[in-house]
Amino acid sequence: MAAGANAILLDSSPLAAICARLALVEAEHPRRLPRGYVLLEVRVPQGGVLRSAAPRNWRSDVSVSRGFGQAWLESGESLLLEVPSLSGAPQYLLNGSHPDASRCRVASRSEAPFAEHLDTVDGIFGDKDWLAKIPVSDRV
Repeated sequence: MAAGANAILLDSSPLAAICARLALVEAEHPRRLPRGYVLLEVRVPQGGVLRSAAPRNWRSDVSVSRGFGQAWLESGESLLLEVPSLSGAPQYLLNGSHPDASRCRVASRSEAPFAEHLDTVDGIFGDKDWLAKIPVSDRV
């Protein structure tokens, strides 16, 4: 999608959100994420999710993914579009221009969103810096 598109990327779980943010900022551990991150639980109206097959080459060609997302956004077909992620957990694009967007609600907000999940993440990451060694092109 184009920069400035009226869309919000939502993760399917707190752990998926942690992994996505780690990849985005190239941090090797949640404790190294920039301060100011908050975890929001967003409630959306039922039945507004479009599940569509990912475009071919979405993993290797960012322009394919962006074009797919932009076309969906401009169509106004649904409030949410389920999209694949490199982590394997689905992510969702929320169309901020869709008529049902005003029905979405923030159900909870956590100022220290990752603290309760760090034990799980420590089990995955430990003291290893494997994530930092994955080339950026493989994480996009």
